[in-house]
Amino acid sequence: MNPIENKRTATELKSKMSAIQKMVPGNASLNHEVAIPEFGPTDLLLKPLYSGICTTDLHVLYHGMGREEFPLTMGHEVSAVVVGVGEQVDSYVGTNRKIKVGDRVTVEPLFPCGKCDPCLKGRINLCPDMSHLGIFDEGAYADYVSVPSHRTHRLPEGVSDLAGTFIEPLSCAINFIDRSQLKPGNSVVILGGGSIGQMTVQVALASGAGQVILSEPVAKKRELALKLGAHAVIDPINENLVERVKELTDGIGASIVIECVGVPATVSQMLNLVKRGGRCVLAGAPVKPVEMNFLPLWYGEVELVAAHATAWQFPRAMKLIENGLVDVEAALERVVPFSEGVNALEEAYKSNEIGKLVIQHNG
Repeated sequence: MNPIENKRTATELKSKMSAIQKMVPGNASLNHEVAIPEFGPTDLLLKPLYSGICTTDLHVLYHGMGREEFPLTMGHEVSAVVVGVGEQVDSYVGTNRKIKVGDRVTVEPLFPCGKCDPCLKGRINLCPDMSHLGIFDEGAYADYVSVPSHRTHRLPEGVSDLAGTFIEPLSCAINFIDRSQLKPGNSVVILGGGSIGQMTVQVALASGAGQVILSEPVAKKRELALKLGAHAVIDPINENLVERVKELTDGIGASIVIECVGVPATVSQMLNLVKRGGRCVLAGAPVKPVEMNFLPLWYGEVELVAAHATAWQFPRAMKLIENGLVDVEAALERVVPFSEGVNALEEAYKSNEIGKLVIQHNG
């Protein structure tokens, strides 16, 4: 199917588009000669407005995550406008609101098969046959992107185009809290103060956490967490993390520890920070092997679980933004033009000091 022949906007689509693509591991390029993606009868053609740079994108580019055939158009955190609608497309999933050209949307980037055991049990993020926008499928760092209609959500009027880019990572933070089984009054330690860590701080507070502690080596990220409501912050480079957590939790450790970085040092710390009978959540992607002493896990009957991507958290994320309960733009370092996207990916990879970088697409 030629997307230009499907329902189109008043503005004629060009035959070619620009895209930021992974060419080989560790190398991305801005390619101006990419074909506009075709889209099927149940798909949508979207024109991205903003795209976030996520740690997962860096894993794809630099650490070999995802598809092995290149080039691959990257990007999965996106707000966009619908410019093409497949002939079998009806309403947004779970609603009676019809999908139409001109709608502002965001996309759940994980594409499950819908037929396997995890999918049939509602745990679509565990689908062994999933695809994923910008990791296995062609992604959102482009002038146009094709996505399944049932994985899109219309943005509420109270959620800006820029804020819409943060719905996917905010949904991940909600999944972290869901997996933690947080109860009102629980103490929570969050390891890592990047944008996802800052969102996790806010979701924990919105969920009734009695004490939220952030461990983060970068001073400005610790300061941001305090502004967002964290009760305490710890510099793990210049302070003894285990001793400080014990001091702040009456000597017993935290009810919940959520690891948001995925590096061996922070992953291995979790079991020393949680109280007996507590719960640890591995939320960061551990792309390198991790050595851990599991004796505290056994001795304290600690529950160690993982949190991967999202499963049905998008509507809740939009409500948190719409109602002002989470400031998703708080960790934003800056917005960069699409033409500087490749440099922004490299900057995000090389510096732990900067906050969230978001790409603004061409108008």
